[in-house]
Amino acid sequence: MKILNLGCGNETYGDVRVDISQTPATTLLFDMNNKFPLKSNSFDEVYCKSTLEHIKNLGVFVDECYRVLRKNGKTRICT
Repeated sequence: MKILNLGCGNETYGDVRVDISQTPATTLLFDMNNKFPLKSNSFDEVYCKSTLEHIKNLGVFVDECYRVLRKNGKTRICT
């Protein structure tokens, strides 16, 4: 199972841990307000905790979460 953690902060949950700034847990840096530099259909789970309030365009964000998920993948968003 491959997990994408968006807005990881210092959390080490997931295989690919994304944030806009480097932390000890971050494995990939990018701005989640734009299209993700990730392959389509590449994750079984997209996890996002305490990040939505920083997203300017929720439509793009949700579309990108869906795009990178594999068939029958799950998105877990905690606010």
